[in-house]
Amino acid sequence: MKRIIFPLDVSQKNDAIDFVKLLKDEVEIFKIGLELFCKYGPEILNDISKLNVKIFLDLKLHDIPNTVYGAVKNLLNFNPFFITIHLEEYEKFRKFVFDKTNFKGFLGVTWLTSLDENSLHFLTENKNMSVIDFVLKKAEIYYKSGCCGIVCSAHEAKKVKEKFGNKLKIVCPGIRLSESSSDDQERIMTPEKAIKNGADFLVIGRPIREANDPLGICRKINAEINENLG
Repeated sequence: MKRIIFPLDVSQKNDAIDFVKLLKDEVEIFKIGLELFCKYGPEILNDISKLNVKIFLDLKLHDIPNTVYGAVKNLLNFNPFFITIHLEEYEKFRKFVFDKTNFKGFLGVTWLTSLDENSLHFLTENKNMSVIDFVLKKAEIYYKSGCCGIVCSAHEAKKVKEKFGNKLKIVCPGIRLSESSSDDQERIMTPEKAIKNGADFLVIGRPIREANDPLGICRKINAEINENLG
């Protein structure tokens, strides 16, 4: 199983398709986010699915259960592998969305990697709250809701893996080839350390997309991951 998820964070459909064709031998799952979906809608899902790859639909659905159910019911026509959601409680989601759709690919978003502990303190007005405590609480909600996994920083992956084992897949964005990144991500980690921390999948965009040889970088990262997995 390949562990890289490549986000198609480009503005043009043709660029997205070109990346899929280039990388599909090294990447099985391609993430479609708000930028492409808001521009092309379901059309982009049709076009990418024809290339025989798995689609991670990263729309971070967050609404009342009935509205989320309606959205998911329509999205399932495109056979997504993962769909991201936000939840504050699990009972109504499980009853009105998970049980009704029987979709096994929900991923719960915990704390965005562009945010740090100061952001959490501002939100909760609780300076004793740590990001890891918050992520573990959210992970518990997502587990009880029927989600197959969560999205979290690789910095929290180890504690999540210790608590939930293989009950939750751990998908980690904010992966960089060096820990001296200067972009908008706050909590980053290298692929090697992320895998050692328990990450199951690594969302790696800019280091691949901006490389002179994107396919070569994918091969190098996959080799490194396989070495660390033994």
